[in-house]
Amino acid sequence: MALEKSIGGSWFAKYEHNCKHDIAESYVAALTMNELLNLAASPDKARERLLNLKLGYSDRFGLTELREALSTLYGKDVKADNVITGHGGVGANQIAYSSVYEPGDNLICIMPTYQQLNSLPKLIGYEVREYWLRPENNYDIEYDVIREMMDERTKMISLTNPNNPSGRLFSRDELARLGDIARERNAYVLCDEAYMEMSHIDGCRQEYMVDIYEKGISTCSISKAFSLPGLRIGWTVTDAELIKQMVEYRHFYTMEMGTVEEYLASIAITNRDKILGRNKKIIDENLALVDEWVNNDNYLSYRRPDAGTVAIVKYDAPVDSVEFCRTLVEKTGFLIMPGIAFGMEGHFRIGLVSPPEITKQALKAISEHLRQFR
Repeated sequence: MALEKSIGGSWFAKYEHNCKHDIAESYVAALTMNELLNLAASPDKARERLLNLKLGYSDRFGLTELREALSTLYGKDVKADNVITGHGGVGANQIAYSSVYEPGDNLICIMPTYQQLNSLPKLIGYEVREYWLRPENNYDIEYDVIREMMDERTKMISLTNPNNPSGRLFSRDELARLGDIARERNAYVLCDEAYMEMSHIDGCRQEYMVDIYEKGISTCSISKAFSLPGLRIGWTVTDAELIKQMVEYRHFYTMEMGTVEEYLASIAITNRDKILGRNKKIIDENLALVDEWVNNDNYLSYRRPDAGTVAIVKYDAPVDSVEFCRTLVEKTGFLIMPGIAFGMEGHFRIGLVSPPEITKQALKAISEHLRQFR
């Protein structure tokens, strides 16, 4: 199958390094190497170990101490043997999709979502059947519709939680109902949980698919919530026997991950409370600004995100999202993401991850730009 062009990828490739301020991005301000090493229990020992690491192959499943640290993110039944590392979130998803695929399989993809979750299975060979969440229905899942879309060749249901781009966070009960439907067809449920532990609702805890359904697959990466996209470390968590199948597939894909990157990722995961606390403060400040902005602009509307680092905003103007976002970045230097990248024309996605003062400037610029089309 021919490779689909990534709208989002092409957009970032063209403008990401040719803009004044990137307000489209979804990872919180990246940590420096120095900042990361200073998080370690003993920064000096961490630096010494880094300098003396042997640059040979890593473990087939991933660095043991990293997988042990990752297992503590999930329920008590998840151990290091349930975890395999991959090349970022993309690699983690590819390992999961490819390891269970057989010719003739189909997959239900819950939309909107970021394009890789929809296009990658097509490239592998799946027939992808799109189920669309509806903004006017609060992005709620219509379980009977999904059930009707499935048949004896449905291998998997895939989704993002929280949903990218809406920020809709699905509860444990909602995920369990999805698992019940998948169980009827002996199908997997893959949940990309890249924006983990970033809830905006007091007392609301994110739940993980691997903890809920026996054929649940949770994927994530060090990029978004942990502010380390440059390390390109992701992971897949599922049944230990399936992990063994995945490592055999990965042997022909990436073989092993980098020893340096996995060691640095282990420092981040071990000290996650410090990183997540820092990032939550930035996101909360930005969300408050965006919330006030949308509620006071008659040409804008959105569903306030429950979790994550992004918001999808609907605008009222006679201009398509690519043209709106292109002219914005070229005239003002502020980069946002066209909604069409998520199949949502008349919208744009904005990140909640910039310094709040920059976010204030961006919101003002977007409103002024919007009025030019009115």
